[in-house]
Amino acid sequence: MIRPVDTDPLSGALRGERPALLYVIPTASNPGGAIMDTATRRYLAGQDFPVIDDEVCAELCFDGEVPPPLAAFDERAITISSMSKSVWGGMRLGWIRASTPLVSRLARLRAIHDLGGEVASQLAAAFLLERMEEVRRSRIELLKDRHDHLCRELATHLPDWEFRPALGGQTLWVRIPRGDVDAFAQLAQRHGVAIAPGRGFDPQGAVVDRMRLHFLFAREELSAAVRDLARAWAAYDGSTARSPRHALIV
Repeated sequence: MIRPVDTDPLSGALRGERPALLYVIPTASNPGGAIMDTATRRYLAGQDFPVIDDEVCAELCFDGEVPPPLAAFDERAITISSMSKSVWGGMRLGWIRASTPLVSRLARLRAIHDLGGEVASQLAAAFLLERMEEVRRSRIELLKDRHDHLCRELATHLPDWEFRPALGGQTLWVRIPRGDVDAFAQLAQRHGVAIAPGRGFDPQGAVVDRMRLHFLFAREELSAAVRDLARAWAAYDGSTARSPRHALIV
C-alpha cells in the first residue's frame, strides 16, 4: 500500500523557482510515515538542480512494495542513508550514493575536516551488513507492534485527535481538533509528557495544530504516556492530574 506524501506545498514551492538544493524524505517520511508515489519520485529526480533523497527510514516500511529511490529514475539524484534508524540510534554511520565526481569531492572535503571514522562502529556495521535482512525483519516487527499499540491507545483515550497510521518509520503525525500545539505542549510538559510541536517541522512555522509522536517505547510506556496526554488534554477544559514523565520526543 502506498499513501502519497502531500506534495502540494512542494509543487507550489518549485513552481517558477530553481532552488540551489532540494532535500526530500520520500520513503517512511518524517514525521508522518508516508510513502511518495512513483510518479512524484520520477518528477523530482528529473529536475535540473541537486536533489537529495534521504533513505534513512526506507528499510522500516511495514507492508507492501515500496517504489525505488529517486536515483533509479535519474542517476544525478543523491541518496543518503545510515544505520541509525534500522539498527540503533547510537550507530552514527552513514553513506552517500552519488556521481563519481561528487563522491570524490566529498571524500576530499571529509579528509580535510575529519581525520578518520570511529573504528568500532565501522567493524560493527561490517558485521551487521551481512545480517541486515534478519535485523530489518526484527526491527520492523517490533516497530509495527508498537505503532499499532499507540494507534489503539490514541483512538481509545483521545478519540477526537486525528492521524493516519504510518506506513513505516518511527513516528505519527497527529492533529488536535482545536487550539495551538505549542501552548498544549507546555501544558503537557506540566503533566509529565514531552511532545514535539508541528511548528518545528514546517519551514514557515505555520503548522500550529499538529504534533509528532514516536512509537519507540515499550507498550507499557506508550500506554502511560497516552494516558498522561489525555489528562493534559482534559486540562484544556479545566481538569488536571499529576503523573510520571514519559517523553515522546525522538
